[in-house]
Amino acid sequence: MMDRRRLLTMSATGACLAGLSTAARSASAPVATPSDLLVTVRDFGAKGDGKADDTMALQRAIDHIRGRADTLGDTSYLPGIVLPAGHYRLTDTIYTAPWIKLRSAGSVLMDFTQLPVDRDGIICRNETSIPGGMLCFAGNRSPFLDGTGGTVSILGPGSERSNGWGIVIGDKNPHAPGAVRDTGGCYVVVTGWRGALCIDPVHTYLVAWRSCRFEQNRDAAIYVRGRASAAVDSGERMAFLDCTFAGSPRAVSIDADSQDFVFDACSFDFHGDVLHFGPQASYGTVALSHCHIEGIDGQLVNAVESGKRLRVALNHSIVLPRPWKHKTIENSPRRLVSGRVRFSAIAVELRFEHSPDKLHDPLIGDEVVIESLGALSFPGVDALPARQLCLNADAHFAADAPGTSVGTLAHWKALVRSVGQASTHRTGASQALVIMAPLAGSADFALTSRSPFSVEVGATIVASCVVAANGKPPRVTIQLEFLTSDAQRLELKSSQGTRDALLLLRATVPPGASYALLHASFSDWSGELQVLRLAAWRTT
Repeated sequence: MMDRRRLLTMSATGACLAGLSTAARSASAPVATPSDLLVTVRDFGAKGDGKADDTMALQRAIDHIRGRADTLGDTSYLPGIVLPAGHYRLTDTIYTAPWIKLRSAGSVLMDFTQLPVDRDGIICRNETSIPGGMLCFAGNRSPFLDGTGGTVSILGPGSERSNGWGIVIGDKNPHAPGAVRDTGGCYVVVTGWRGALCIDPVHTYLVAWRSCRFEQNRDAAIYVRGRASAAVDSGERMAFLDCTFAGSPRAVSIDADSQDFVFDACSFDFHGDVLHFGPQASYGTVALSHCHIEGIDGQLVNAVESGKRLRVALNHSIVLPRPWKHKTIENSPRRLVSGRVRFSAIAVELRFEHSPDKLHDPLIGDEVVIESLGALSFPGVDALPARQLCLNADAHFAADAPGTSVGTLAHWKALVRSVGQASTHRTGASQALVIMAPLAGSADFALTSRSPFSVEVGATIVASCVVAANGKPPRVTIQLEFLTSDAQRLELKSSQGTRDALLLLRATVPPGASYALLHASFSDWSGELQVLRLAAWRTT
């Protein structure tokens, strides 16, 4: 035990130091009291027991901080609002600002299940008369919704019922002096709403959300709301780190211009479209790095409705395009990127479970502008990333005008045996080489690429032929003929398919090869034959 003399000495010393400290502070600033440093919702009547309605208590706490900011004329010296662990029942919208900090102390449930279905949960705007000051709203620069002390869960009235958004950020008045910037949230879960996070593109930028989950919401996890006019000072570096988006028809839905989003180490699980761009979307970039994407009923990127060209960059990520709710969709190569968008993919692994046994599209639509594709991986499955990337010219017979005879094709040479006529024809939205043969007898026809294409030793080349027949279907054989630099034949690889299957040929470029030719022959058929695609592409 400490003796009495030593205890008295320490007490006197402590009192002396406290007096000196108080005297020093009194010359420059008032002594801080506990109420200056810490505000809890319990101070304003919140119970957090799941029974009492805590709406007014929470709003009073927020309005108290807002009032202090008005008194100070600054947002830099404000205490945070502590939410002690508990179940807070909320029956109306909560209005806050980015410089008002809601911080958990233990796990917090903000229960909006009894909220009217047409209302939003939390609205964060900065339409204030308080000037930004020399530090430009320094009070913004941390999450306004902070679950570091324990997860903050925001539960809505139900995804089937709610027409409101769990969290709304951004200003509505473009003439207001404030901005929702340098803020966001961390360790937050939002579920049971029309959508988790709605962004109004007015003075909303430099926003970051970290380690959050936006899941099981009816329309979208993130939605950027469109405006009658252009976005105002909005969209710069909207960042999401270590977040999970799950169970919504659209993970990210953007219907405003100039929006630049960054997703790093995020998971997108079970959606219709992962990225969807509306008619007012333009001039924006969405970058996804080190992400995991799984379960897609729609598309990875859907920009069919977009107003102008956007840009999507995907790198060092994994995509599993198995279906979500539409169980009829096979997890095989299919269209994943469409519309007015510039697209790049680097070091992306697409885990298709099997190749299709019928017609399949390239992964990227013909209308998409491809910036770069590299180091794509399709383990155990052959996939055509894009028609534009075929090694051979005119893989889908679109270079020549409809009606061009087979003898004058720009990129193909034909060997005709027992065939009536052959020419290019428009078939729906695409074009094909159509060959007519007598219904009686056995037709024979062959094609070869007119010019050799370059190959690299050790690369894996996949060739495919897609046909449709009105009559007796053909037997199809495709070949890759590898040539030396002086056009001498080095090796010939062949594959023969059944009459009703998609034919694929996989070959490794042998040592000494510099070029290759693609050949296809069609035998023992009658009636009308449509050659829809004859393509070779590199997979590794």
